[in-house]
Amino acid sequence: WRLEPSGRVWTCPDALGKDQRLPGVGPSTMWSLLLLLGGARADTCAEGSYATTNESAWGRACAGWAPCPVGHYCVDGARHACPAGTYGSSEKETSSTCTATCKAGAYCPAGSSTETPCPAGTYCPRGSEAPTLVQMGFYADEKRTTEHRCPRGSYCEDGLRKECPSGTYGSETGLSTKTCSGVCAAGYYCPAGSTSANEKTCGGSAYICPEGSVSPTPVRSGHVAVQKGEGARAGFSKEI
Repeated sequence: WRLEPSGRVWTCPDALGKDQRLPGVGPSTMWSLLLLLGGARADTCAEGSYATTNESAWGRACAGWAPCPVGHYCVDGARHACPAGTYGSSEKETSSTCTATCKAGAYCPAGSSTETPCPAGTYCPRGSEAPTLVQMGFYADEKRTTEHRCPRGSYCEDGLRKECPSGTYGSETGLSTKTCSGVCAAGYYCPAGSTSANEKTCGGSAYICPEGSVSPTPVRSGHVAVQKGEGARAGFSKEI
């Protein structure tokens, strides 16, 4: 008899030279037939192996069997891809759990033999089949296992967290552009990562802080500071 790629098993030719098909006989049934024909040797060959259609191998030890390749597991003479979210790093796996579940920070499509690290801008919880894009206004942790909402004083894009630029402020969480919540108010200045438009008071009359200031600007010789900003803490915002 012989096995076709379709999984059908044929007997040797009859008196008229025609093959006789055995309906419904597939790789799993072939495993049973080999047990009958080869006894314990066939059983040993079947463990962690799958039935092949390599007719040139008939007659040799473990003829018609091949070791289950990496990324797969083999049961009852049939080969299966390791399920999505798992990986099989060794040959002759016999369980659908394969080698292990994909760890957090990596992903494993079906048939994986290794874990693939999550790329930038994505995150991968344990058992991921594919990377998940980080939402706008969120960032991935260092190991890319989950995402977090962007805190105040920051903005988040492409899965990365960045401080609001000097001269601006971020009063809300979940910001996603470098303009953050807006520019610093007149009479105040805002270092990088500021959370208020009135982050820091400009200082005495020797300094001015126009709108969007990153630091106090000394009043030039021969000029005086005028026009305070809004609020009790406000410094001067211009000179004349």
